[in-house]
Amino acid sequence: MTGRILIVDNGATSRIMLKARIAEARYPIATATTAREALAHALHDPPMLVIAAMALPDLDGLSLCRRLHAQPGRALLPVLLMAGTDDAALRLAALEAGASDVLSASSDGAELLARMRAALRRAAAEQDLSRPEDSALPLGLDEDATPFRPSVRIALIAAARDTPGQKAPPPETVPGWRGAFARQLRGDCLLRLGPAEALALASGRQCPEAFVLSPDLSARAEGLRLVAELRARAGARESVLCVSDNGDPESRRSAASALDLGADDLLPAATAADSAEAAVRLHRLIERRHRLQRRRAELAEGLRLATIDPLTGLHNRRYAMPQIARMAEVARQTGSTLAVMALDLDRFKQINDRWGHATGDAVLATVAQRLRDTIRPGDLLARTGGEEFLIALPDSGLSEARALAEQVLRATRVPITGLPGAVPELTVTVSVGLAITPQEPGPDPDRETRPMAPEVLLDRADRALMRSKTSGRDQIRVFDRSAA
Repeated sequence: MTGRILIVDNGATSRIMLKARIAEARYPIATATTAREALAHALHDPPMLVIAAMALPDLDGLSLCRRLHAQPGRALLPVLLMAGTDDAALRLAALEAGASDVLSASSDGAELLARMRAALRRAAAEQDLSRPEDSALPLGLDEDATPFRPSVRIALIAAARDTPGQKAPPPETVPGWRGAFARQLRGDCLLRLGPAEALALASGRQCPEAFVLSPDLSARAEGLRLVAELRARAGARESVLCVSDNGDPESRRSAASALDLGADDLLPAATAADSAEAAVRLHRLIERRHRLQRRRAELAEGLRLATIDPLTGLHNRRYAMPQIARMAEVARQTGSTLAVMALDLDRFKQINDRWGHATGDAVLATVAQRLRDTIRPGDLLARTGGEEFLIALPDSGLSEARALAEQVLRATRVPITGLPGAVPELTVTVSVGLAITPQEPGPDPDRETRPMAPEVLLDRADRALMRSKTSGRDQIRVFDRSAA
């Protein structure tokens, strides 16, 4: 994106007023007078946000919003629509058309900028976690066309009555919320809380998925402090956080300030006319929260798969190398030692050639499990190649490492049964090469006591492994500088 704000309005006066309000925040600005011009601009010079009038010469703002989002790569483009009147039905229609927000003629410059910043933050959060179209399909990570949204808990927070010990707000301070949201957000659990109770829940494991502050609280300094405190709580950092206003200018200014303190959106007071809009706004944010959670889970799973060998479930070389570097540095700082074993299954190619790759894979998986059962907590086990494995043993001397290597040899020699097809039980062996970081300075102290690169340590273990192979296999060889 270019970082421009695109203003779409055929009225010169309103365009100039919008530019003047936005210029205070030093945003680069582009303008268009028709929807057609705006669509061409968005296609060839993508803006980071669009502010459009609801009425345009060639299209209405709702149709423009839909067409903008239909352009390739523009689904997350924030679009703010400017309505000439405070029409609840029109605002609701705009939200359902995909508008990020709707501002009325009574919105001042501070509210406009606050809503712009909130829309840009929401779009950036989704953009950071977005992926190229269909990139997950080959991995089987694509989402369902109609993902299920589980029920959530929505905390309705109102000012506490000035009575000692009274925490929960009296029912009359939650104006129509319970009924309005119960009709629009079926299946979700509505909680009526006071500020103290909300903060207590936000600090624990049972944090609600959404918080909504009532107008009687949003318009007070206490409400703004509560927004900042909720957003600072670890449990509520991913929760939806909304504030509502009662329509008067002071309430709207205070509510707009809450956006810059971490609130996600401003909701109209839940009157009969505005309850549907408030519910739609809240529902969209809750769906967005679940969408971002799914994407974070996909990203975490992708990172996990990038460091895991799919056949054996062990870590791979990509994961093992930086871990060994970290272990070597810890050993240097603490004056301890780090032992590394390079392992290679003996004559594994013969198994594949005679019994097939399915049998070979079963043998590798079985050996991997036996190695996993042999190592200690804190040791590192990885599959680094076809039939090659690696074990790193932090804080282990030569005698400890050799003892564990002997256990590895014995565990591997146990006959493997239950192989696919009519394959009889097989007995495999493994050759082991062992290397260890220097515990005492050598002839060149500066060279020996600096942290050993993982490549050097692995090279020493590999050299010892080759000696094990050439000496008859099924045995352990320790790296010896004089024999290298």
